[in-house]
Amino acid sequence: MSRQPKNSRLAGLIRVYDWWAYKIPPMMLMLYLLAWMGNCTMVRTAVVSLFALLMLCVGAVYTSLINDAADREEDISAGKKNTLSTLSPQRRRMLLIVASAAALVCCGLVYRFAGLQAFLFYALAYLCNTLYSLRPIRLKRFPFVGILADAGGEQMFPTLFIAALAQYFFLPGGDAKLVILTAVWSLSFGLRNILYHQCRDLEQDRKIGASTLPIRYGLTNMRQLGWFFIWVELLAWAALLTVTGAWFLVMGVAMYLPYLLRLKKLGVSIVPIVAPTAGPYHVLNGELYQVFLPSVLLMALLMHGYAFLALMLVHAALFWGGFFRVYRMSLLYPLLHRARRKLGLRI
Repeated sequence: MSRQPKNSRLAGLIRVYDWWAYKIPPMMLMLYLLAWMGNCTMVRTAVVSLFALLMLCVGAVYTSLINDAADREEDISAGKKNTLSTLSPQRRRMLLIVASAAALVCCGLVYRFAGLQAFLFYALAYLCNTLYSLRPIRLKRFPFVGILADAGGEQMFPTLFIAALAQYFFLPGGDAKLVILTAVWSLSFGLRNILYHQCRDLEQDRKIGASTLPIRYGLTNMRQLGWFFIWVELLAWAALLTVTGAWFLVMGVAMYLPYLLRLKKLGVSIVPIVAPTAGPYHVLNGELYQVFLPSVLLMALLMHGYAFLALMLVHAALFWGGFFRVYRMSLLYPLLHRARRKLGLRI
């Protein structure tokens, strides 16, 4: 077996490719929205964003490590990748101890600096992820409760933490309607995410005798369930626009629709949950939450001061993967490719 580069091995251990570009931007979307509502300065927004990112990353690393540790034997039996299993037992224990200590420290920091509501949501995310993975409870064994725990721990509660954090610093007093709608939207999105992974791992899960919803009810029912969650997400967003008054976010949807048409023209399948067995595919609303809506919000923040241009550039640099995917599928890519060939330039 060839050795992985150190950075690739570390990325595999913490499974950064599974959460950084896909799960974090939709959470930051809520922070930018509340910063716009609170008419905040760029410095205040940037400091809170940095704190939020640090807390989210520690939580994601902790979740990845305990999940891989708990699933190690099953992943090996099913033929799934589990980088943690390549380490010695001593190193595995040390990593888990460090991740757990970092999680406790972050919980303390949130309680100290971000208020009780943000702390409760942040702690509930850890609780759900821990109960989902670790024995003897291991909620992952139970199809319905398991997907709720995963969606709550990996998407809903972290997003609610971000909303509570932003309310604490940007909009003291808060708004219960905003919290409820954020919970509905992020839970639907999180349920789609876990069901997407379960559908993708269907055959591997069958090898180890797992009892997931796709195995129990089949892919046809999962497709129908996926469209149901899509409508719930869209209705929740429409209600959020009404509550916040951020109707300019419709521009993000208007920009996303031509992108979908472009994907269809290129032969990319548009799916809510179940990926096709062959050919390229796009999970619906992915880039909408990861690229288009955050971009529109950051442009709206420019109206509060041109200093927000720095935040926009930092966001694009941190989450460049989503922007690059959109660029690769846009009409601009073939145009620049042809220009490169004609002029002999590297673009």
